[in-house]
Amino acid sequence: VVAQGTNLAIRDFTSSDPYVVVRLADKSAKTKVINSCLNPVWNEEMVFSVREPLGIIKFVSCHVSLAHRFPFRIKEPD
Repeated sequence: VVAQGTNLAIRDFTSSDPYVVVRLADKSAKTKVINSCLNPVWNEEMVFSVREPLGIIKFVSCHVSLAHRFPFRIKEPD
């Protein structure tokens, strides 16, 4: 579930038009755009159907207040 964003940066003079893109393997899904909002609430569930086994999938909760793209990767412990 993509829940919400808080205190997002202003990108369009006075506000932003935020959305979230989630990727898993070669699949991706995008939330709706919420116009003119710095504290958007999506509460959108995303379901992915993947044919090939991906191994262990870890679920991550990210709390990010950045003005730009935030790529992240999950690193397996050595």
